[in-house]
Amino acid sequence: EKSNRIVEILVATVKPQSLMLGKIIGIGLSAFLQFLLWLFIVSIGLYFMRETVFVDIYDAANVADSANSHAYNQFVELVFERIQFSSMISYFLLFFAVGYLFYGALFAALGAVTGSESDGQQFLLPLIALLLFALYSGYYVLNNPESPMAQFYQYLPFTAPVVVMVKLAMGYPEGQEYQLFVSLLILISSTIIVLLMAGRLYKNGLLQFGHSVKLRQILQWIKMK
Repeated sequence: EKSNRIVEILVATVKPQSLMLGKIIGIGLSAFLQFLLWLFIVSIGLYFMRETVFVDIYDAANVADSANSHAYNQFVELVFERIQFSSMISYFLLFFAVGYLFYGALFAALGAVTGSESDGQQFLLPLIALLLFALYSGYYVLNNPESPMAQFYQYLPFTAPVVVMVKLAMGYPEGQEYQLFVSLLILISSTIIVLLMAGRLYKNGLLQFGHSVKLRQILQWIKMK
């Protein structure tokens, strides 16, 4: 829209901040629709397996001392008994929504301040690197749940949406459930700040063309109202 100047027509009929929120929310709703579709498919699959494949989990004849039988029963018990899907899904939707707004605002701001598509591709790599780092942090916490870095990743807005879900699946120790809500509060506060900054960048940089991205100019646009 910016490269072919269609954005000039759009901004003539709607506020830049409203345009930014509309694009973020619109794409986010499509992601929610995909998630609900996958949730439906997985639910049908789990129900089918419980009724056909794993019906003999508690049959005494199948409980032996062998390692394979023990691992089999542990896996089935984990999937069908220990994981609280209703709680996991609720927190997932909450952290997904806030985390999506956080990253969506960053991507929208980047698109607004770039003067050409080549600049946008260049500065897109650091944001993609942050997403990959968030995935790595989840893997790290899975293997080192009690390490100081795991605690740090839990409160870092860039990694919190992934790390919190890993720790929630593993189970918070008794008396430490407050960490989940502290992490959510930090993520919501950071998202509000990023949305406000992205709104100003969208307003002041959306109609700028043919310029190279400079940090000094970005800071000036953030300060402008």
